[in-house]
Amino acid sequence: MLKVLCPSNLENEKTYIIDVVFSYFLGIDYVLEFDDVECFVLSNKSTDTKLLISSCWWDGANIPYLQSKFLPQSVEFSYLPYYPEKDAPILFGSPYINEGSGIIHCEVDIFATIFFMISRMEEVIDGNRDELGRFPGKSSIAKLHGFVERPIVDEYVVFLKTLMSKFFNVDFCNNDKFKKFVTCDVDFPYDLSLVSWSRILRSTLGIIYHERSFFKGVYEILNGFMYKSRLIEDRFTKALDFIMDSNDKVGNKVAFYFIPHITGKFDPDIEFSSSRVSKIITRIHERGHEVGIHMGFGCCSNYELAFKSVKIYQQALDSLGIPNNNIGCRMHYLKWDAYNTPSILEDCGISYDTSLAFPDLSGFRCGTTMQFPLFDFKKRKATSVIEIPLVNMEATIIGANYEGIKDPNLVSDRMEKFKSIVKKYGGTYTLLWHNNNLISKKWKRVYMRIIS
Repeated sequence: MLKVLCPSNLENEKTYIIDVVFSYFLGIDYVLEFDDVECFVLSNKSTDTKLLISSCWWDGANIPYLQSKFLPQSVEFSYLPYYPEKDAPILFGSPYINEGSGIIHCEVDIFATIFFMISRMEEVIDGNRDELGRFPGKSSIAKLHGFVERPIVDEYVVFLKTLMSKFFNVDFCNNDKFKKFVTCDVDFPYDLSLVSWSRILRSTLGIIYHERSFFKGVYEILNGFMYKSRLIEDRFTKALDFIMDSNDKVGNKVAFYFIPHITGKFDPDIEFSSSRVSKIITRIHERGHEVGIHMGFGCCSNYELAFKSVKIYQQALDSLGIPNNNIGCRMHYLKWDAYNTPSILEDCGISYDTSLAFPDLSGFRCGTTMQFPLFDFKKRKATSVIEIPLVNMEATIIGANYEGIKDPNLVSDRMEKFKSIVKKYGGTYTLLWHNNNLISKKWKRVYMRIIS
């Protein structure tokens, strides 16, 4: 069995990250001990070789460590023996491996790097926020130093696995199989612009004014007329059926997240418990797909709002006879408070979350494609909430305020790029595509390619 010996400081954080790396990422049993040692010491009974891993970040970090001086002060890209890519981003430590008689010394602080990425500690330290109060990806260390589109946590896990395979007699579980996780945030289960003639007219005028397109405006009012005449179905509701039909054909189970409680002006004015929404939810459940919770805009830092949202969600599903003891969650607008949200989700009984991607740019916010338990900075421990990192959101790629890519082929290529990276590292490719952005044929074609 693997033995991991750690220096005796920040034991809570080290216990967390060691368990994430060895239990969740590598799937091996280990024994963890703390002692008066100068670095992490990995050993195995089957061999006399010891693997020493730098603890340079941990050596200088004591409570409180949520300070700017504990962020990476520079990032060096260097060749590193046994690393799976041509260069390694060195956030903490030095890019050297010294091989001696019975001792292998890695001077990169692997565990600090992984803790930094998956805990999102920089988002607690760095107060930079966008107009919606979200940490912007463009301000992240990963973006500023050019590795946001690399899952560097996965890279370091493969690096560590390679070292242990070469120098230890360690059996690894084959837990790195590629998976797809298709999701939909149902902000609009039906089109609010069609609920009345006044809204139809307002929507039409808005399209003509903002998009400078008279023909799109004519299409909008014709669509409203045909819907009111019961000649066509609601396009947003119909898109939900398209999502289920398309994924049924390729064997994907889809998770649909609904907002149960309006927490502010950024949440749509839709009654979750209404008969109209209940019929949609029942149809999703009967077709074998998942109905999760989309926490309203105000929930990420407010326990009372989050708790009320979960209660309304559970009561509604109970009334429909739908099990809800394993609650999946995504935060509306991907709004995340790295200090408060993990503990709020745990206290509300959430089983898993899949919010962690940057809303403004594509990339690996946590540096990984693998699932892991969220870290609670307030209690300095792992939560029971499993994070399934979000990889691609269509709104990030096609949104005019974000990447703004309008060519369907380029959008498809961009998503396929990330999917291939996830495949390489055997992680979970999590896709979010909103039903209200699956109206036109061009986006439907892209969607069907990506989910297959």
